Amino acid sequence: MTQPAMIRRLSAERLVLPLDEPFVIASGAKPQIENVVVRVELEGGTFGVGEASPLEPINGESASTVLAVVDDLAAAFGGRDARELESLSQMMRQTFGVQAAARSGIEMALLDAVTRQDGTNPWRLYGGRELGIETDYTISIVSAKTAAEQATRLVAGGFTKLKIKLSGRLEDDLDRVRAVAQAAPGAEIQLDANEGYPSTTALQLLEGLDRARVTPVLLEQPTPRHDLAAMRRVRDGCTVMIAADESVFTLDDARRVIEFEAADVINIKLAKSGPVEGRRIHALCQDAGCGLMIGCMLESRIGMAASVQFAAGLGGFSFIDLDPHSAIEEPWTGGPSLTGPSWTIDPDEFGWGVTKSGS
Repeated sequence: MTQPAMIRRLSAERLVLPLDEPFVIASGAKPQIENVVVRVELEGGTFGVGEASPLEPINGESASTVLAVVDDLAAAFGGRDARELESLSQMMRQTFGVQAAARSGIEMALLDAVTRQDGTNPWRLYGGRELGIETDYTISIVSAKTAAEQATRLVAGGFTKLKIKLSGRLEDDLDRVRAVAQAAPGAEIQLDANEGYPSTTALQLLEGLDRARVTPVLLEQPTPRHDLAAMRRVRDGCTVMIAADESVFTLDDARRVIEFEAADVINIKLAKSGPVEGRRIHALCQDAGCGLMIGCMLESRIGMAASVQFAAGLGGFSFIDLDPHSAIEEPWTGGPSLTGPSWTIDPDEFGWGVTKSGS
């Protein structure tokens, strides 16, 4: 018989981890991880952890808003059954609207707690389809010279897929992409504009790369998130696959992108959608024949473990963008292991498999 999983306590604390070097995208630079660790304790003493990854330009949230949501929900969650994940997720959605990062961190913690208590893990609940997945590595907005040096090191370390962040400055972006392609001629190139281009300039970028005989396999979120017509124009005007990222937070968002034929691929990020809604988006894409990508924000081992188990458990992802950007001091150990670009699941771990260092 399944053991009850009544919630004793819901709490959260801020997590700040300086990065080895700033991570720069079109919307700005991040010198450190600024997330929130959510903790759920069950009546039997089992606990679970999750990570909320707010990034205001992307999901409109901050560590402060996440902490406020958790504080507001703490009393309502007390005495509830953690197994009622979908019901609790719906309650959060009705109470706080989107607040995807906060909801995701809480859902992760609930999944971790329940599966730890049951002696299993979310990877098995998702279907346990793959024991290993291979990630790309993202080169942020740096000089062409630095990007080429990074590409050389990454290929030497076993990476075969490189994702290049775009700044929205056409000539700078052309220089950076050409430099990476020259430094890593055998690597698969993906591009990510983070909403930085109008459709005409996005097509100019691809035309310029074509003249340089550089053919990316994917262009992610070339245009502003709400302008699906612009993204459709890019898709219609090129042969490169187009991925929707910031355009898709919810199941309804994914349905709109698919119905509008605005993208070939949808990027699911737990920080945008949470495990519950993310699983629904995954099912919709598979039913509709839309390609799947798994992505991440700047996250510690907790968030990465959740995303790796999600992607490997469900399977079907053509693009894996789960590259951890090195924090100077990581306070967690365990979870899926990473060797070069290869993530490996331990099927016998409980929950996310992550524990606090030294505990």
